[in-house]
Amino acid sequence: MGAYGRQGPPYGSGKFLVGQVSAKSACTATLCTFADQSESPAAFAVVGISSPSIYYPVLDLWPGDLVLSSGNDTNNEISTATGHLDKLPQFVVAEVHPKMASVFVQDCNPALGGGGDGPVGIIRFSCQSIQGSQNTHFYGGLVLPNSMIYDGGHDRGLKGRLNFLTMGTGPLDAITWFDSNPEKTLTNPWARPDADPADAATGIYDALGTILYDRARTEIRSYIGKAPDQTPQESLTTVMKKFSVPVRVQPDSDVPAIIVKQANAPSPTADIFQVQDKEGDVKVSVNKSGHLKLGGTATITLGAAGTPTGSCVTGSFYTRSDGGPGSTLYVCENGNWVSK
Repeated sequence: MGAYGRQGPPYGSGKFLVGQVSAKSACTATLCTFADQSESPAAFAVVGISSPSIYYPVLDLWPGDLVLSSGNDTNNEISTATGHLDKLPQFVVAEVHPKMASVFVQDCNPALGGGGDGPVGIIRFSCQSIQGSQNTHFYGGLVLPNSMIYDGGHDRGLKGRLNFLTMGTGPLDAITWFDSNPEKTLTNPWARPDADPADAATGIYDALGTILYDRARTEIRSYIGKAPDQTPQESLTTVMKKFSVPVRVQPDSDVPAIIVKQANAPSPTADIFQVQDKEGDVKVSVNKSGHLKLGGTATITLGAAGTPTGSCVTGSFYTRSDGGPGSTLYVCENGNWVSK
């Protein structure tokens, strides 16, 4: 079962309630019979799209409001018929591969007869036409294949399938991902009223298309290599731009690299901030303990609490926020801290 209890066709390998019939044992002359004895899901593997083991017979004089048959007895799924309809008929008979569809329906409005489930795996609802209906609770996906798998490398560098061409004065939302006021939209004759601040949308800021923007009510997140969760690699809110991965500003011939690393570094001496030159040499760094390095390996620590402890790099400076005469400034000499 899928979203909202919708049925879905078998996919891949798993336990499915699928009846399997051997045509050789079930058919005599032109008559085939079988008994459906399936009671519980059992292991089953759906064959690949190119498998020659599926038989598509001609369906002559078959009862149904819509009958989609192959042109002749074949094992080629491309020979089966497809239907593109405004709404779904009540009784559909179709031959179809388990991974393909035969009937494509535009209207998902139940009041027009377009909201039924239909045979599992045969029907695809695009819901491109719903006439402003809010009666249906589930909309099918809009599938737009972008390129053939075996395109021979000829489809590289093309413009996208979804193309808005030019635009007038911006800013202008091109795609509204979430409409915060659908009633206003559905009562507008063109279904395109003024945008609302609480909408989630992607748009173009200027007429020349030089600035693309994304907007949302509270936060915009970015995920790489994982499903959405509470720890995005990048997050933007009204008060903060947050990263959960190291950030690097790539240098060119004139600009140094700025690298912000994770603050939860495992070692107190691990750097959490660096400035590098174009050769990759670290010129400025701050480690987890708050020690600042300028150029070399010596550190500068300003306004820390308590006396410095442990070994140090000769030439380092340390000042205390709670020191007194003779115990505020420390200089590392020969690997040891010396008060001044």
